[in-house]
Amino acid sequence: MELFPFSYTEFCNFFGVNAGQESLKDYLEKGGFPEFLKTGNVDILTQLQSDILYRDIAVRYGIRDASSLRRLFVYLVSNPAQLFSPSKLTGVAGVKSPTTVLEYISYFEAAYLVCLLPCFAWSVKAQSLAPKKAYIADTGLIKSGSISFSGNLGALLENLIYNNLRSNNANSDIYYFTGKKGGECDFIVSPHDKPSCIQVCWELTLDNQDREINGLLDAMEFFNIDYGTIITYNSEDIILTAGKKIDVIPAWKYLHH
Repeated sequence: MELFPFSYTEFCNFFGVNAGQESLKDYLEKGGFPEFLKTGNVDILTQLQSDILYRDIAVRYGIRDASSLRRLFVYLVSNPAQLFSPSKLTGVAGVKSPTTVLEYISYFEAAYLVCLLPCFAWSVKAQSLAPKKAYIADTGLIKSGSISFSGNLGALLENLIYNNLRSNNANSDIYYFTGKKGGECDFIVSPHDKPSCIQVCWELTLDNQDREINGLLDAMEFFNIDYGTIITYNSEDIILTAGKKIDVIPAWKYLHH
């Protein structure tokens, strides 16, 4: 049985606060580990990561160079919701082979520290060759575990939505999607059954709205569905375009149901 950190609704109930922008931002920063939320002592999260990296992974798999393991984890936790290339991460971790990087990441996955999101393709081979995205198990770990997290709130929100989708769709497949025109849709849930297409961005602006909407439309056309969702921090809207409907929903409202 998989047990997840507190959901946003559980977080609100725990602190006795209302769902809304303020509590969502608080949840983004603190995450959902109950022990940390009870005390507010960030050392609890730091110790948790060390215990998992050294005891659950390094000792269990006989890794002598535990510092390379830690360097790789710190990089991933500092760059959540990003595509990664094993060959480029060899230098980051200080290891010689991309295979070692993939092994380390598989250990992170087995220990529930990191989840990998594949790119959707009908062909299993094409799917395995495409780059994957890495998401961290809890956003509280991103704040406490990263050295250089840029404060990219869009990536933090995307990571949070992924964790929510994963906990609510235990028996469904989740992918990201890249269209032929180069547009990207963050999440495709249950593509083989009843697909839903979800885009996540901190805010829709004049600079990014075409990219975000077109990436979502690419996916909706590919899967032949008429309804899609864009999750933002605080925008709410309905977009009707190309015979399709897109709901723009604030994340706190999307998560609190």
